[in-house]
Amino acid sequence: EAAMNMDDSDGHAGSVLWTLRGMHAKAAEAVKPEPRAFAAKLLHFVSSLDFFEAGQITGHYADALGAVGLAELERLALEALDKLPSKLRKAKADIADEYSSDRYSLTQIAEDCAKLRGDVDAQLALKQRDLSDAYQYLSIVELLRKHGRAAEALKWAKEGMFVFEDDPDERLTLACVS
Repeated sequence: EAAMNMDDSDGHAGSVLWTLRGMHAKAAEAVKPEPRAFAAKLLHFVSSLDFFEAGQITGHYADALGAVGLAELERLALEALDKLPSKLRKAKADIADEYSSDRYSLTQIAEDCAKLRGDVDAQLALKQRDLSDAYQYLSIVELLRKHGRAAEALKWAKEGMFVFEDDPDERLTLACVS
């Protein structure tokens, strides 16, 4: 709570928090907690802190969680995501919803778990949960291209251009011609 109420424009407090997180991850690795329980505690901890980088969880805690813990972490994140309303295109004034930070953190955690497993289809399914703006389509296009799925990438680029024809993203146009 204190971290959210301090001026950290020089980055010192953030640096201390990063160091503490690293120490915590090393301690967890040494202690080898029960993986499922640790995954639940970790997800609760991350979702309660705005400053914590959710996208860094799997990388720092993968060894402490192990395969069983990572699977549980992903399951719990997906379960929580399923409770949030779908996020399709909204009017610009309505883009930010009350669930955005939770949605972002949970999605990052689940995507990172899928990446560690090398499961591109799971990553794709997660990205398809949020089609609220043209950038979301672009992230799908980039993922598919990265994994040699050019025909699917082109389909998503065209769909994004169609859905957002009144608010185009030139990167989708470039994805169609390159």
